[in-house]
Amino acid sequence: MAEPEPAMPTPSTVNVTQAIQFAQLVNATYATLPGDLTNRAGQALSAGGVDYTVVTTIYANDLATDMDPSRADDEVSIGLICQEDKTGDVAIAIRGTEGWLEWIHDADFLQVPCPFLAGAGHTEDGFT
Repeated sequence: MAEPEPAMPTPSTVNVTQAIQFAQLVNATYATLPGDLTNRAGQALSAGGVDYTVVTTIYANDLATDMDPSRADDEVSIGLICQEDKTGDVAIAIRGTEGWLEWIHDADFLQVPCPFLAGAGHTEDGFT
Protein backbone atom coordinates (compact mmCIF):
# COMPACT_ATOMS: atom_id res chain seq x y z
CA MET A 1 0.00 0.00 0.00
CA ALA A 2 1.38 3.39 -0.97
CA GLU A 3 1.88 6.06 1.66
CA PRO A 4 -0.37 9.12 1.32
CA GLU A 5 1.24 12.22 -0.08
CA PRO A 6 2.04 14.89 2.52
CA ALA A 7 -0.51 17.68 2.73
CA MET A 8 0.43 20.97 1.19
CA PRO A 9 1.07 23.70 3.76
CA THR A 10 -1.76 26.16 4.21
CA PRO A 11 -0.83 29.53 2.76
CA SER A 12 -0.39 32.30 5.30
CA THR A 13 -3.26 34.73 5.66
CA VAL A 14 -0.99 37.38 7.15
CA ASN A 15 -0.64 40.46 4.98
CA VAL A 16 3.04 41.19 5.54
CA THR A 17 2.90 44.54 3.76
CA GLN A 18 0.08 45.71 6.01
CA ALA A 19 1.87 44.39 9.12
CA ILE A 20 4.95 46.43 8.18
CA GLN A 21 2.75 49.49 7.56
CA PHE A 22 1.21 49.19 11.04
CA ALA A 23 4.64 48.63 12.59
CA GLN A 24 5.75 51.89 10.98
CA LEU A 25 2.77 53.64 12.60
CA VAL A 26 3.82 52.28 15.99
CA ASN A 27 7.37 53.43 15.27
CA ALA A 28 6.01 56.93 14.58
CA THR A 29 4.78 57.13 18.18
CA TYR A 30 8.41 57.11 19.33
CA ALA A 31 9.06 60.36 17.41
CA THR A 32 7.15 62.19 20.15
CA LEU A 33 8.94 62.20 23.48
CA PRO A 34 6.70 60.92 26.30
CA GLY A 35 6.85 64.30 28.07
CA ASP A 36 5.72 66.21 24.95
CA LEU A 37 1.98 66.68 25.56
CA THR A 38 1.30 68.49 22.28
CA ASN A 39 -1.77 67.00 20.61
CA ARG A 40 -0.76 65.94 17.09
CA ALA A 41 -4.36 66.18 15.76
CA GLY A 42 -4.38 67.17 12.10
CA GLN A 43 -0.74 66.20 11.49
CA ALA A 44 -0.07 64.32 8.24
CA LEU A 45 1.70 60.99 8.64
CA SER A 46 2.80 58.39 6.09
CA ALA A 47 3.47 54.74 6.89
CA GLY A 48 4.30 52.09 4.32
CA GLY A 49 3.24 54.40 1.50
CA VAL A 50 -0.19 54.99 3.06
CA ASP A 51 -1.17 58.51 4.08
CA TYR A 52 -2.83 59.13 7.44
CA THR A 53 -4.06 62.11 9.40
CA VAL A 54 -3.62 62.05 13.16
CA VAL A 55 -7.02 62.26 14.88
CA THR A 56 -5.59 62.69 18.36
CA THR A 57 -2.69 61.85 20.62
CA ILE A 58 -3.24 59.21 23.32
CA TYR A 59 -2.20 60.14 26.84
CA ALA A 60 -1.80 58.09 30.02
CA ASN A 61 -0.19 58.26 33.40
CA ASP A 62 3.44 57.21 33.27
CA LEU A 63 4.47 53.79 34.50
CA ALA A 64 4.74 53.87 38.27
CA THR A 65 7.36 51.45 39.46
CA ASP A 66 8.49 50.24 42.82
CA MET A 67 11.75 52.06 41.95
CA ASP A 68 9.95 55.37 41.29
CA PRO A 69 6.28 55.39 42.40
CA SER A 70 5.96 59.15 41.80
CA ARG A 71 6.03 58.56 38.03
CA ALA A 72 2.31 57.73 38.23
CA ASP A 73 1.69 61.45 38.75
CA ASP A 74 3.19 62.29 35.35
CA GLU A 75 1.02 62.39 32.23
CA VAL A 76 2.79 61.18 29.09
CA SER A 77 2.12 60.75 25.39
CA ILE A 78 1.85 57.02 24.57
CA GLY A 79 0.37 56.83 21.09
CA LEU A 80 -1.67 58.13 18.20
CA ILE A 81 -5.10 57.52 16.73
CA CYS A 82 -4.76 57.88 12.96
CA GLN A 83 -7.25 57.85 10.09
CA GLU A 84 -6.25 56.66 6.64
CA ASP A 85 -6.83 59.47 4.15
CA LYS A 86 -8.18 57.30 1.28
CA THR A 87 -10.41 54.79 3.09
CA GLY A 88 -11.20 56.42 6.42
CA ASP A 89 -9.92 53.31 8.24
CA VAL A 90 -8.68 54.02 11.75
CA ALA A 91 -5.47 52.68 13.29
CA ILE A 92 -4.47 53.01 16.94
CA ALA A 93 -0.71 52.96 17.51
CA ILE A 94 0.64 52.70 21.06
CA ARG A 95 4.32 52.82 21.93
CA GLY A 96 5.80 50.04 24.01
CA THR A 97 8.46 49.92 26.66
CA GLU A 98 10.73 52.96 26.68
CA GLY A 99 14.26 52.54 28.00
CA TRP A 100 16.14 49.90 29.92
CA LEU A 101 14.61 50.71 33.32
CA GLU A 102 11.14 49.90 31.98
CA TRP A 103 12.52 46.66 30.50
CA ILE A 104 13.81 45.66 33.93
CA HIS A 105 10.48 46.52 35.54
CA ASP A 106 8.60 44.53 32.88
CA ALA A 107 10.35 41.40 34.14
CA ASP A 108 9.03 41.89 37.70
CA PHE A 109 5.35 40.98 37.09
CA LEU A 110 4.34 42.56 40.39
CA GLN A 111 0.70 41.92 41.33
CA VAL A 112 -1.49 44.64 42.86
CA PRO A 113 -5.18 44.65 43.85
CA CYS A 114 -7.45 45.71 41.00
CA PRO A 115 -7.97 49.45 41.68
CA PHE A 116 -11.37 49.89 40.04
CA LEU A 117 -13.33 46.73 40.99
CA ALA A 118 -13.27 45.62 44.61
CA GLY A 119 -12.78 41.88 45.04
CA ALA A 120 -11.76 41.37 41.41
CA GLY A 121 -8.40 39.95 42.36
CA HIS A 122 -4.99 41.17 41.33
CA THR A 123 -3.60 42.55 38.10
CA GLU A 124 -0.09 43.12 36.82
CA ASP A 125 1.30 46.41 38.14
CA GLY A 126 1.91 47.87 34.68
CA PHE A 127 -1.71 47.42 33.58
CA THR A 128 -3.47 49.06 36.52
